[in-house]
Amino acid sequence: MLRRIRSYYTKKLTENEELRSKLPPFTIDQQYNVYYITKLTSRTTMDYLINIISSTTTIIVDTETDDQSHEPALIQIKPVVQPPATLPVILLEALWLPSSTSSHRKKVEQLCAAVFCTKNTIYGWGDVRKELRQFRHHDLFSTSNIIEPVDVQKEYRRYYNEKHPHEQRCPSRYQDTDDAATFTLNAPDDDIDLDPHADHVACTCPFRPYKDPKNVTAWSLQKGIKYEFNQFLDKKLTRSDWRGGIDRELGTWEFPDRRIRDDQRQIRRDLQQYAINDVLAVLAIIRERDRYKQLNNRRKVSTINLAPSPPEQLMDYENPPEAKLQPQQRISALVCESISITGMEMSRIVHVDEPLVSVLPSHCLKTQVPTRPKRLRRKPRRRSEKSRLNSNKKASKRHRKTDFKYELVKPIDPQFHPTQVRRIRHSLNLKYRRIIIKDNRLCIGLKNEESREGFNRRIPPFLFTAEHYRQLNGPPQTSPHPQELPKPLELPDQQ
Repeated sequence: MLRRIRSYYTKKLTENEELRSKLPPFTIDQQYNVYYITKLTSRTTMDYLINIISSTTTIIVDTETDDQSHEPALIQIKPVVQPPATLPVILLEALWLPSSTSSHRKKVEQLCAAVFCTKNTIYGWGDVRKELRQFRHHDLFSTSNIIEPVDVQKEYRRYYNEKHPHEQRCPSRYQDTDDAATFTLNAPDDDIDLDPHADHVACTCPFRPYKDPKNVTAWSLQKGIKYEFNQFLDKKLTRSDWRGGIDRELGTWEFPDRRIRDDQRQIRRDLQQYAINDVLAVLAIIRERDRYKQLNNRRKVSTINLAPSPPEQLMDYENPPEAKLQPQQRISALVCESISITGMEMSRIVHVDEPLVSVLPSHCLKTQVPTRPKRLRRKPRRRSEKSRLNSNKKASKRHRKTDFKYELVKPIDPQFHPTQVRRIRHSLNLKYRRIIIKDNRLCIGLKNEESREGFNRRIPPFLFTAEHYRQLNGPPQTSPHPQELPKPLELPDQQ
């Protein structure tokens, strides 16, 4: 497990450096000031920040956890103010706050109460409430006051797909014409509105990096900045020592050695910029999304109105005011009258200026709009117990070939119990892939040839022999008391 985590992190670092060499660094066209909340922060500064927070209802929040101790260490808070005001970025270092008994701590709790109150909308890249629960033991705020936080990561997925729809030749736009075929929706629960722009496993569009509609958290913040602004958001410092005190006023960077002192000061500058960019990047994406929505709404308003009419003027399918309709709308109304309409459809009321496609029932249209492909629903196959056992045996044989590619075989006395063998090998602290006992032989699977040679050198020749068994257990005991546990062996010195 640890090996897979390290491999994944190494791959991410490689991708990070490749983006660094190709794209310009992330920037935002608005100035910002950084304010630290630690035991050294003055009351005047905190009062000033509380006033700023009270003047807005939109807050962007992110957190950082120390890589070594896995302890939550930093909360980034970004109250959203409109340009040209300077953006305040608050960095709360949870491990460097005043003691819980000091009066200065009350002011910090007051600031947190102003941030996490019911009137504010909390934005974050991911599940903000889940991240903030890690700070509960500090008693700074209550997560119950965070009502309906906004997960920008999920919203960005929808926004990007709407902004970049599927190509005309993309297989995800087409479906079979057989209406009798049943299909299941290959989309997450938040796409039950049949979004035609949603991700699809059959998508071939090169500008849409993710295809799996079930993976709602696929978009990373770094990739969002890359595709949205063609800029590079540095994520090299994700796994860092965040508990060391980033605020340079704390003096944790001051060492007698000048070289070490300069390095530590630069590390804290880089960590500060990383923490700031994390919340500013979310702000940039939110603003770009809102700008796109406003422009899209203007386009809809300018194209929808076929015949302007008062908003209170309504029509129904039974008695349309044909005298006031345009010729094309009058024809559509006559077509609707000639169609058998259910009671539910007769009670539907629509605006006169609503597009004709939305007014007509779906079976009135002569041309079909390309939609997402149908997927046949397959019934889950119930496997018998015998079939499941056979499948497990085949899988075991397949894995055994890999586990015992480099094998070391030693004879073992049949008196040894598997539990006793397990205790002995644990006491030797030897690394292996798999060990089995078969036909008075101890088969040890190793990773490579070097491991086999080293393993053979480190195992004493008398191990698991009859003499070894007598040394551990002695002569047969007649007493009903249990035997003593075997003593760990001392390994020979490695040459």
